[in-house]
Amino acid sequence: MLYNRWSWEVGACRVGVTRPGNAHLKGALGIAAMAAIRANGSFFQDRYRRLAARRGNSRALVAIEHSMLTATRHILTYRQPYHEHRPAAA
Repeated sequence: MLYNRWSWEVGACRVGVTRPGNAHLKGALGIAAMAAIRANGSFFQDRYRRLAARRGNSRALVAIEHSMLTATRHILTYRQPYHEHRPAAA
């Protein structure tokens, strides 16, 4: 069952269910995301820990996959090398 992102009848934001996509891409992204969250000190590991605390492990992993896919699209579109987004040290 799919939900709208905003369900005003309920009075709260309900998150939608992801649709089935390319199974091969999903598998490759899953393996890459698992490797990225295991790399000590990486941006994706920090992001995964923040999300997993709030949303759970599975949803956090899917969010990391989405972030990696977005970063890949940006790299290929603008032909720029990847650099990790790290906040400035205070």
